[in-house]
Amino acid sequence: MNLTTHQQEMLDGTQGWPRQLATRMLVAVGRAYDADRLIPVHSVHLGLSGASMGEAGMRLFETLAARGGRFVVPTTLNILSMDRRTAGASAQLRDLESVQTRIADACLAMGAAPSFTCNPFLLGVTPQRDTSVAWNESATAPYVNGMLGARTNREGATALASALTGLTAHYGMHIPRNRLGTRLIVVDTPVHGPDMFNLLGGAVARAAEAHIPVIEGLDHTPTLDEMTAFCAAFAAISPLPMLHIVGVTAEAPTRADAMLPGHVADVIRIDATTLAQEARRYDTAADTTLDVVAIGCPHASVAQVREISDLLGDRVIADTVRFWIQVNRACAEEVEGSGLAARLERRNVRLLSDSCVHVAYDEIPAGRTLATNSLKIAYLTASHHVRVRLGSLAQCIDSAVAGRWRG
Repeated sequence: MNLTTHQQEMLDGTQGWPRQLATRMLVAVGRAYDADRLIPVHSVHLGLSGASMGEAGMRLFETLAARGGRFVVPTTLNILSMDRRTAGASAQLRDLESVQTRIADACLAMGAAPSFTCNPFLLGVTPQRDTSVAWNESATAPYVNGMLGARTNREGATALASALTGLTAHYGMHIPRNRLGTRLIVVDTPVHGPDMFNLLGGAVARAAEAHIPVIEGLDHTPTLDEMTAFCAAFAAISPLPMLHIVGVTAEAPTRADAMLPGHVADVIRIDATTLAQEARRYDTAADTTLDVVAIGCPHASVAQVREISDLLGDRVIADTVRFWIQVNRACAEEVEGSGLAARLERRNVRLLSDSCVHVAYDEIPAGRTLATNSLKIAYLTASHHVRVRLGSLAQCIDSAVAGRWRG
């Protein structure tokens, strides 16, 4: 790889051990992908789940901070394995929560913003078109690349290296030709609302296989909530970091703009039957038992919390069901300040801030049944031996009030 003098100094260790470790990681990844150089990034979104990193991750982050590691570009933080506002409430989880708290504190000491969300777009964090970034949360990559026209690969530990150096390897989505579509997907049915876009994301992911999809046929420009639901579902099923929607996403004003020149694209059609089949894939419960409802993956917006309150009305969630709305801290504070959170609590609805049931230390026990309107949660939670019901938001609320699944 062709390194600048400044980059070579970081690699040699003259700018400190944290940057040396980070540059070594980026160079190794770059060589594996035949990258010719390292390039600047404008921001980083960093994963720090304690459930994933454990004590080894804690020691790494604390050592980096203690030895002078500092984030040199704006860095937001992904979800935690706990709600920091209620830490310590469970004696059983205190040791685990201590690990997560120390990881988060080390990140904050190195200069990260305390966002703790999988949906930073709700906080107004929107990279500019054609800028390179290094974002860790899988669901953000299709939105950053597709909707915004910024450039990121699906990052892992390399996001930490990018935060410490302000660099990433020049490969993948940072190269314009690699961003072009090679499969046309036509939507032949009306799709409205986050619940339907959630199913569409899963269906498009399966139809795309290993091809960057170019999607046509939507009858409106999706809202932010619709697009984040779509991208989260897409990324749960597909490893692809990029998609195009003709007339909607940044690099697809026309089909020709989005497609790889000279490529004869396959054409796949998605209709109402396809979406119904996608919904049925995640029904793994054999009876109507219902234990947990989780809404907000990706994190719910204030508008979505209000919608839940409106749909629930004066009804109360059954005492046998735990009902969680997963939100970022800013959303939690806003709905608490307005009195909406207290109203929901009186109806047995709880806010889970900073976190998500998928990575939370307070795990759903194996064999229990979870209902959700999020394909991502349904897909990932099934691997934890939890039985799943995937339905609409209204269906989840009606079932939680009844205390059993109402299909």
